[in-house]
Amino acid sequence: KTTELDVRYTATLDLVDISSTNHTFLSKLSVDINKNLELDLTFTWGRVGNPKPREDSSIPKKDDFSLSAGIGFDF
Repeated sequence: KTTELDVRYTATLDLVDISSTNHTFLSKLSVDINKNLELDLTFTWGRVGNPKPREDSSIPKKDDFSLSAGIGFDF
């Protein structure tokens, strides 16, 4: 077992206004390079159905994406 994939999706529904539904998607890939070294890659998507305006009256984008990488070492 050298590779592991974890995928999660959640949705928070607003029953009054379905367009205000928030979504979160997370995908994590873990690869054991050798006995002590592991590489992790994580992709995250978040969507806010009805983003609140900022103090300057601008409205943030509904979608937010991120990709991160990590290296773990067991000793």
